[in-house]
Amino acid sequence: MNNASIKTPISIKLVAIFNVFAALVTLVVVGNPEFVQSWDPNHKVPTLWFYWMTISAICGVLAVPFLWKMKKWTAYFYLALFVLGIAMAMVLWGKISTYDLAGLVPLFFIYINLEKMT
Repeated sequence: MNNASIKTPISIKLVAIFNVFAALVTLVVVGNPEFVQSWDPNHKVPTLWFYWMTISAICGVLAVPFLWKMKKWTAYFYLALFVLGIAMAMVLWGKISTYDLAGLVPLFFIYINLEKMT
């Protein structure tokens, strides 16, 4: 299938737009550790978490144009980021939150469009 003949589905467009928005919010939060501490003043947020969130947000934004162009490798890339994010949550906090599992929603939409990707 020629890449020019592939029309990007609405669900993939929404995932891409949401990813850019979420990355911007993440970078604002990461840039302001006091904001994170205000959620739970008794909980110390590990420095490694800030590095991980920054790297994953930047990588996610860099992959958006390729997701929009329906490149199959971005599906696997998002899966890898999701799995690494779950692993990071387990290492840092010893548990998985609902926020961590929210990454399943975009992965679902990417999965249902996987056969259309090149």
